[in-house]
Amino acid sequence: METKLSWFQTKQFRLLLFVLILAVGMLVRLVGLGAMPEGVEQDEAMAAYQAYTTLTEGIDLHGYHNPVYFEAWGNGMNALEIYLMIPMIQLFGFTDFAIRLPQAIIACFSIPVFYLLLKRIFDQKTAFLGMFLLAINPWHIMMSRWALESNLAPAFLLFGLYFFVLALEKHPAYYLLSAFFYGLSLYTYAILWVVVPLALLLQILYALITKRARITWYTSGFVVICGLMALPLMLLVVVNMHYIPEIKTALFSIPELGSWRSRDLYLGNLTNLQSFVRLFTMLTTQSEGNIRASFSQFGFYYLFSLPLMLLGLVRVVRDCLSLWKRRVHALETYVLIQLFAALVAALLLNGINANRINALHIPLILLCAVGVREICNLNWKLAGQTLVALYCVCFLAFTGFYFGEGQSQLSGYYRPGTKEAIAYAQELTDDTIVCRMHGRYSIVLYYTKMPLDRYFSTLKIQEDNPPEPASIDQFVFEDNEATTIGSDVYIVEDDHLAPYVAAGCTIQLFGRMAVAYLPDSVSGE
Repeated sequence: METKLSWFQTKQFRLLLFVLILAVGMLVRLVGLGAMPEGVEQDEAMAAYQAYTTLTEGIDLHGYHNPVYFEAWGNGMNALEIYLMIPMIQLFGFTDFAIRLPQAIIACFSIPVFYLLLKRIFDQKTAFLGMFLLAINPWHIMMSRWALESNLAPAFLLFGLYFFVLALEKHPAYYLLSAFFYGLSLYTYAILWVVVPLALLLQILYALITKRARITWYTSGFVVICGLMALPLMLLVVVNMHYIPEIKTALFSIPELGSWRSRDLYLGNLTNLQSFVRLFTMLTTQSEGNIRASFSQFGFYYLFSLPLMLLGLVRVVRDCLSLWKRRVHALETYVLIQLFAALVAALLLNGINANRINALHIPLILLCAVGVREICNLNWKLAGQTLVALYCVCFLAFTGFYFGEGQSQLSGYYRPGTKEAIAYAQELTDDTIVCRMHGRYSIVLYYTKMPLDRYFSTLKIQEDNPPEPASIDQFVFEDNEATTIGSDVYIVEDDHLAPYVAAGCTIQLFGRMAVAYLPDSVSGE
């Protein structure tokens, strides 16, 4: 028996609550998007430059037309984020704001879709709780504010599941939309090449066994669309296993990558206790030491959320098993299926971090909402209200930290001042500029908007594994720990300045970056 809550007695109040939650969620994801974090991270710089050259010159960094998978850092980069950046760059220019906008918009759309999914699977009160928890979630906010291509994955899994449920509940034509979003999800993150086939196989089998679905033109269309959208990636795998040569056409390309990351997954990890320990540790601590995904004092979901997730899991598993015994269809089962598929993929990984297990986060937030709702259903009205109030307090604390001190901590990854440092170094000299910083060449390409003909004609490769540029144009790339100082101009990180100070270099600071040079090495000094 559901607890009657006066909050939900009128449609007007429910509409107001929906708008309020959505507005708050959009606000913390969009305000200051181009400036916070300040600077760009090396992966988003790489994706952005590839989008820029595809838009302006019709080819990517390696000369391919519209590749189904981009090459970066000697291996691969998922394509969808890059293609979504192109219209934003065309509309708003090649700016930090424009390249981050696709991620932020998709994250904002996730909030109402999450509400609609929970409303259809559970009830409206659970839906509002889930919408609220997603809107204020630290991981979801942080990932929405920088353009890491793999972080599109959770949203497209969510969209695919929502339309799949809608097809079961309203009209089978929604299978086609579900297939479209599941197909697109494959271009967000290669880990989903495991998650999506496994999840879809189990979803379809369950729907057929419980007689909620049957083989029709719509379900056949679902399979065909998923297969067709997966086909280019299947060919990518075949190409990079060296069974067929790469495919280069004027319309699209299936490239042979510099290295193939198939070793990132290992089937034996499913029987390796250490894999379970690593995943359990990350989920219980809600931290991985990488503050781009979470601050340790807040965690991915706020630190007190784990018991609520477990409570939600118990409730969902109990309900699903009860209905399964009677061969009654339960929409909650599809949540468990996605959770299971995401867990399998996470355990297969040789190394995990918050981004690599991102298919887990949305199902876990959903379970947390069910857990809070379960407390309310147990007539612990005060406890439920206390939990909501606690989440509000934590959210206010998180936003205050993120938009304040947190930006200073994040600067170690985004290195504000790099753009200004590059421009200043170019003003100082037409000769060699030595870049000793993280993400060296992608950052330089991004901020200089280097034409591809200059890139191709001046590129020199260092024979590392994977190989990377040793120099491009006037820029020479060295490890940020290097300390040899000659007559060149150096771009260095502010926490590596000691050798330059000791050598008597002139130093100009720009945020977290600096330009250093010996006084007699630059004309006019």
